[in-house]
Amino acid sequence: MRPTGAPDPLTSWGSNSSATPTATANAIDNSNALNTKSKRLAVIGGLPVPEVTVTQYPLRQEKDTDKRYTLEATYYQLDADSYEFLRQVKCGKINFTFYYEDLSDYIYGISGGLVPYLVKVVFPKSNANDGKNIAIIRISFRATGSPQRRANPLA
Repeated sequence: MRPTGAPDPLTSWGSNSSATPTATANAIDNSNALNTKSKRLAVIGGLPVPEVTVTQYPLRQEKDTDKRYTLEATYYQLDADSYEFLRQVKCGKINFTFYYEDLSDYIYGISGGLVPYLVKVVFPKSNANDGKNIAIIRISFRATGSPQRRANPLA
């Protein structure tokens, strides 16, 4: 997650899928309380099939004109710095762009990062003896197609 004004953690995104972005030195710092650095959150979650808006055209033509993707993930390493950052995201005090990664060493996004249009963060509390402090993060973004995929320089 890249707060507005923070340097992009990836440079040289490129315009085709064979491009390999490079990691920007010192651009990621999860303990930076001023939000002048990007945050890299290791989460467990998924990105289901998007909701699709179909527009009808003359002559019985149809086209998928908008796709709404919703990334939902659980963050388990909820230390004080991460809690405060996600609390600010939840309250809408931080505008950001983001990339997301998978376990196959790919990173997804566009140059500068994907722009969310809806963000929801909740901090559920368990009544169990072994309850954990976690955050559930739900980020929705719109696109006309799937985000670009690149080899992950952060892997």
